[in-house]
Amino acid sequence: MKSKIITEEHHRCPTSLGGHKTNPANISHVSPRKHEAWHVLVGNMNPYQISARFNYLKPKEFSNYEVVCRPKKNVNATQVIKKGTHNSHKKNKLLHALNTLFGDSNFYQVIFYVNDVWLDPDYRLYLKKK
Repeated sequence: MKSKIITEEHHRCPTSLGGHKTNPANISHVSPRKHEAWHVLVGNMNPYQISARFNYLKPKEFSNYEVVCRPKKNVNATQVIKKGTHNSHKKNKLLHALNTLFGDSNFYQVIFYVNDVWLDPDYRLYLKKK
């Protein structure tokens, strides 16, 4: 008997921030457990707020790096004017959410995974040496 893998839709640009509900480029299919952890971590923050959140939570060995957010080419960066909310502010909850999402992945892998699955597809996070 085959087991079913249950996923749900994650809107990479939240609909509350103007993200399209049905555009496939704006939708990732993720596990409910990880989806919940993502929203504990960042709520419905915009990409720039998300980069700030990762700067706050980055491991000490990456203290010489800054997480920066940049729009992809041909994207009007001024379109991000709304700020999102609804994330947790308790550091222990944030760290638990990080662990649920990324486990033992190194920080480079975390940034890659965020870009590939979670972040608004018009933007990218980068690690920049300070």
